[in-house]
Amino acid sequence: MIRMLDKSEFECFFELMGEVELGKHFRPDDAKHVAWLNRKIDRYFYIGAKFFGLFLDDNTPAGFTSLLINEKLFCPNNAEILDIGVFPKFRGQGFGSELFKYAEKLAQGASVYCLFSRTYAADYKVLSFYGRNGYVPVAVMPDLNGPNDEGEIFVRKLL
Repeated sequence: MIRMLDKSEFECFFELMGEVELGKHFRPDDAKHVAWLNRKIDRYFYIGAKFFGLFLDDNTPAGFTSLLINEKLFCPNNAEILDIGVFPKFRGQGFGSELFKYAEKLAQGASVYCLFSRTYAADYKVLSFYGRNGYVPVAVMPDLNGPNDEGEIFVRKLL
């Protein structure tokens, strides 16, 4: 089951979002990391992003996604998947693809033309995951996280 979450309900996905955002660098015991992630989540809610949690039949949280619909006045709407993550023990079981399909259906309902996202350029597993779900690379932003960093790859799917 996938359902929309408010900020208080998102707590069970907090550390997973830390991993999605910072990879192995996220430290949930570091107050600076926790404060940074809380500010990021607050900004997402402020700009109108919607968070959705995927739960198993016994209500165990398995993964989440956040979606931002960008309403346009003079051209078709677009949308961005800001984050998507599945807990390690549930990876490889189709839950990420299920979250993508859910976000795509919501986006189509909002007259969205294309859905895009971005991910760390050196994470080949994640790039493959996006590709299996129909997202193609459209741009690379090198050194986005500092000198000698692989940067980020922007991916897009036409709906």
